[in-house]
Amino acid sequence: MFCFDKGLSKIQLSKSLNTKGQISRDDVAQVLVRSLHEAATNKQTFEIIQGDTLIGEAFKDIKQ
Repeated sequence: MFCFDKGLSKIQLSKSLNTKGQISRDDVAQVLVRSLHEAATNKQTFEIIQGDTLIGEAFKDIKQ
């Protein structure tokens, strides 16, 4: 669920999440911009919610 809280720049990112949660619009925007520059996300789908991993680190994990 989207929320209007200030972004924390920390997310949980996975090809498939089996949990529900919220995420700020700020963090969604950061993830969208970051995904444009990541080859690992080209033609891929992934799910995000607020989490404990910095956005940049979360993208490193998806490359594996």
